[in-house]
Amino acid sequence: AVSNDKVYVGTHGGSLRCVDARYGNLLWRYDVPTDVVSSPAVADGSVFFGCGDGRIYCLDATSGALEWSSQLSGPVYSPPTVDGNTVYIGSNGTGTSGTAHLYSLNATTGAENWKYPVGYTIESKPLALGDVVYAGSWDSYLYAINKADGSFKWRYRRNNGSIPQYYSPADSWPVG
Repeated sequence: AVSNDKVYVGTHGGSLRCVDARYGNLLWRYDVPTDVVSSPAVADGSVFFGCGDGRIYCLDATSGALEWSSQLSGPVYSPPTVDGNTVYIGSNGTGTSGTAHLYSLNATTGAENWKYPVGYTIESKPLALGDVVYAGSWDSYLYAINKADGSFKWRYRRNNGSIPQYYSPADSWPVG
């Protein structure tokens, strides 16, 4: 993510780094226990990102100080979407029988508003549009979930299930 002349980038070494966009100097670094594969999002002076440790983190975008973190149901590789005072993010299930979820969290506190179980991993960036949040899952479905309460609206299966639906509706249509 890029905001206010700062570039925010995660590393496979387990950190989120803030780099000056003009000169390339490291401004700060926040270490976490494992890889940061999730692309960060910046909104209202905070930077949000998921981590392989199953947590979503919220840091002060200027100083890198921890504002909050919340434990989710499994590793978090999904980039977060910030919509007003809400963060939407997907998780991987834990183990082979674990359940992945689409989460709605309070952007100020990290408190869970709701979570919706999906058939398999969400690694795509959710799309918040109108009163619906959309997310593609590796179970080959595109889910439409009510933003207000996390209730199911509909799901669409793009194919016969042989090719996962894991690309983001916010980024591109799945290839396959």
